Amino acid sequence: MLCHAITNVLPWGPNEGLERIDSCLSRSGSTGFSLPWESYELEDDGEHFTKRAYRNFARDLLTALPTNASSYYLVADSTVDWHNWSDDGEWTGWANSVLQETFQTHVPHIPTIIDAVGGTGFVAGNGHHYYTRISNALRTGSANGDTTFVLMGGWNDVREGDARVKVACGSIQSIADVVSRYAGV
Repeated sequence: MLCHAITNVLPWGPNEGLERIDSCLSRSGSTGFSLPWESYELEDDGEHFTKRAYRNFARDLLTALPTNASSYYLVADSTVDWHNWSDDGEWTGWANSVLQETFQTHVPHIPTIIDAVGGTGFVAGNGHHYYTRISNALRTGSANGDTTFVLMGGWNDVREGDARVKVACGSIQSIADVVSRYAGV
């Protein structure tokens, strides 16, 4: 199963490219979910949550996801990965830990893998794009046909223009195809 955070929202939208990405996700069979993005306090860069807001985001994300999942595999960009790094560029894993703790506390029966890499997207990210990560997880057994894949991203893809958004939509369909193949659909 695929589900995704709706991307064409404040503070990043409205944006025609994000609207196209949301449409491609829906056409590919992914179920969109909304989060109260406008309620999250942002860092000075205007794009990433403060640590306090990130904790609220983790709680809200959990409540937005389907509760009948056998497992979650969250593929994300700096929406999650931003706070995995210290101001000195050292990886701390803080953001992943907050999500894991939130999920383990409230849905301990649903195993969760967090796969967050800043600067990535459906095709953005120098080899760390979402299709590569999802197909690798399926091939290696980190995920299976019963896994609920949670897609959070697309914001980095639209920065490269219309041609990149078109390629991102193709990648979204490839993601849906590989997940369906492993699910036996």
